Amino acid sequence: MKRYAQPPTLETLPSEILNQIFSYLDQRTLHSLIFCSKKLLEEASYNLYECPRFATTYRFAQFVTTITHDRHRAWMVKEFDVSNLGKSSGPEDEKSLAGWREWKFRSDPLHTIHRDDYGSGGVAKRTGGKKSTHPPPSPFLQRYSYIRDIPIGAVLHALAACPLIKRIDLSNVPLAADYFVSSLGSYRTAYYPTAFTGLLFVSDVPKSFTWKEGDTQPVLSNNDLVDAVTKLQSLQSIGLRGDYGLREMWRRDW
Repeated sequence: MKRYAQPPTLETLPSEILNQIFSYLDQRTLHSLIFCSKKLLEEASYNLYECPRFATTYRFAQFVTTITHDRHRAWMVKEFDVSNLGKSSGPEDEKSLAGWREWKFRSDPLHTIHRDDYGSGGVAKRTGGKKSTHPPPSPFLQRYSYIRDIPIGAVLHALAACPLIKRIDLSNVPLAADYFVSSLGSYRTAYYPTAFTGLLFVSDVPKSFTWKEGDTQPVLSNNDLVDAVTKLQSLQSIGLRGDYGLREMWRRDW
């Protein structure tokens, strides 16, 4: 009985060939591939995490949480580029959407608004009739919905978690002030670091009341950020367009 060879599929191709194919795919397509099978999840993840792009600061915050709790994913990251944050196309290209502050309070039902809460077609109407999995802004955080800033603590998280970063671009993105949470602050509030970086910032903690003296320490960009960057042994370039203060700090301290 004659047997015929089965035609190759994505799952039977060698990793080297898959990597070459996936290098031509955009981030949205790669994201769809990771839900197809366990093999494609692993193979597509390398291309997806190697040079991630973020539609909103909410997606950026999700990414930081993922890589700071998964060393394997963190070691895939080769570029940390937030210069085009929010400049994407598709259902999530909408100014008034949840940001990193909503992600911070994701476990708090008071601050979490789901798509169904808008009623039939609520978010679809806001995104031109296209479906979106992105949550809308919280009414309590509405004043921040048009702000494209990211907390400097999240940047430090990413730089500490991803030792193989070769390129950084922080151009044109405002860095929101942030604070380290001290061991005393963790003891008083019962919030402790869960990231493998061992770091905990105010931007990580779903806590909206006033911190007590000694609970926090300000993050200093001219010290803490420079220190985090200089620890990256594979770093080849860094972009700082649009932020005169950071550029001057880098010329002086690095």
